[in-house]
Amino acid sequence: NNLNATYDFGVVKLKGTIANGKVTTDAQPDVKINEYEIGLDVPVTTALAVSVGYGQSKQKTAGVLDKKTTGYGVTALY
Repeated sequence: NNLNATYDFGVVKLKGTIANGKVTTDAQPDVKINEYEIGLDVPVTTALAVSVGYGQSKQKTAGVLDKKTTGYGVTALY
């Protein structure tokens, strides 16, 4: 399941994503993954925009936290 949203405030565009899923195999029953990301697009000039973002993912197997990852990003579009 995914939910994505953006809202343009004019001086900044807010972006967000929430995702979750479930994987069941014989080797690993009941694996659940939850992820989210939030970011901003900031126009600096008419030809340059800077984007920043933060995201996190958590994976649980049988209700026990297996993995937790976090990421950051900064990009420029010219």
